[in-house]
Amino acid sequence: MSAARTQGPEGAADGAQARADALLDGILGRLGGEGAPSVLRERDGTWLRRDGRGAARLVAHDGVVVAEVDSRAGVGDPAALRRIGHPHPDRARSAQGWRRFVVRTRADAARLVRALRAPRVPRSGPPPPAGMLVGRVRVRRLMDAPDPRDGTRVLVDEAWPRGVEREGAPVDAWMPEAAPSRPLRAAYGAVPGVHRGFRRAYLAELRGGAKADVVARLRRVLRDGPLTLLTGVRDLPNAAAVVLAHAVTHGRTPKS
Repeated sequence: MSAARTQGPEGAADGAQARADALLDGILGRLGGEGAPSVLRERDGTWLRRDGRGAARLVAHDGVVVAEVDSRAGVGDPAALRRIGHPHPDRARSAQGWRRFVVRTRADAARLVRALRAPRVPRSGPPPPAGMLVGRVRVRRLMDAPDPRDGTRVLVDEAWPRGVEREGAPVDAWMPEAAPSRPLRAAYGAVPGVHRGFRRAYLAELRGGAKADVVARLRRVLRDGPLTLLTGVRDLPNAAAVVLAHAVTHGRTPKS
């Protein structure tokens, strides 16, 4: 048998690694452009990061690329990332939204690239609805005109906003129990976000008891489609609803 047709274990390993490296290079090459995540090569793999947060880790070996992706990191198309591959084998990471996808072919690589790219929005389309986007949750004032893209609209103030008629109001649900407790509101006032310490105190309430159940219900709504939290507070960036949206958009309510 000629030497050209003989391949030992080392040659086979080299060939598999070359295929894996080619798949990885193809993925990274197609992810460039405006809005693309930053690429950082580390010993444990190639990381895609957004605002300093790891959004995906790609490891090339044995002829494949193992991709671990975070559907909640603000990179790519969250809906597509939630469908790709399988839940991460590590339970803690799976609970945080991470999934694992093995790229074996160019078709697999193309699917991963499509998921990691932000969905295209036609430039001629309507402007985004007024308000704030916190992760995947929008926060808007109840007084503003509704938008078809709001999805499920939930009022999260304890009291119904003054000057707004309840009859026929564009609200799908009212969850007064989601608002900060009365002692907390008494301590920080009507626009609590302007005070230091409110965010941590409110998040602590949202991690336990009845308010944790409310957060869980809102997360289930978010899994089914767009979610907009409504408030009567005029100073929207400092409204309690913004802190609530921050809790809902995470798999586990953070401490800060």
